[in-house]
Amino acid sequence: MKTRSFKFISFLMTLAILFSLIPAAAVSAAGLDPVGLKNISIKVKNSDAYYTDGVNMYCLAGEKPEISAKITGLTEGNQYHFAVELYDQEGYYVTGDSYFNMSGDPYRIVLPKLSAGRYTIKYTFFGRDINDKSFYYSIFVMDKNAYNFCKNLFTAFDVNPGEKNKVYSYAYGLTADNMNARSAIRLAYEKSKLSAVSDSYFVESLYKGILQRDSDKGGYAYWMNEIKKNRSRESILSSFVNSKEFENDICKNLNIPW
Repeated sequence: MKTRSFKFISFLMTLAILFSLIPAAAVSAAGLDPVGLKNISIKVKNSDAYYTDGVNMYCLAGEKPEISAKITGLTEGNQYHFAVELYDQEGYYVTGDSYFNMSGDPYRIVLPKLSAGRYTIKYTFFGRDINDKSFYYSIFVMDKNAYNFCKNLFTAFDVNPGEKNKVYSYAYGLTADNMNARSAIRLAYEKSKLSAVSDSYFVESLYKGILQRDSDKGGYAYWMNEIKKNRSRESILSSFVNSKEFENDICKNLNIPW
């Protein structure tokens, strides 16, 4: 079993991403074959909790992500070989596979069940008729509770459509303890339309997004009265975020950082 330094892998990944930005024509002019990958995707059967932006991929813990891609720049008649290696966040080798005498047809790899955390997947092309080259991508595996919390938050807050993919990075941030739930809420609020909705809709959204439930009659009446007293929406948001119900009944029960 091989081991790699995660810092070294991260350094190589950065270099690979930078070199991948060079146009294929420029690479060919330098005398190198312009082999590359495109249409990178990650999917999990019977789940909508996955996403890829082409370099970073997200999925839920306990699922088997299927990764597919199209290989470009292959020359007919040449011999191309391909290896895939998966490393965990400590840089330890997890699994891998090899393919020989490949064509440019899309390929598919089914990974084993992954626990929460960050992984690096390395693709390497090698063979007699090709200069060896590698490409690196990151897989961020989210805790299910963290993902569901962020998904409900974004839905209740009516986050702007162009920002909705942030739900994955926020969910991973909660999973890895790189972000706490209070920060996630405030960031989601900044990207939402809640500043322009009715008072009633605003209060209901805070209950559904932060406390993950419908409002109760007494609580709803209290907050509507506070608004009538000209209490700011930001102040009311802070009260929900800093409430014991949110800290104890939501964050502790979901095991996400408060």
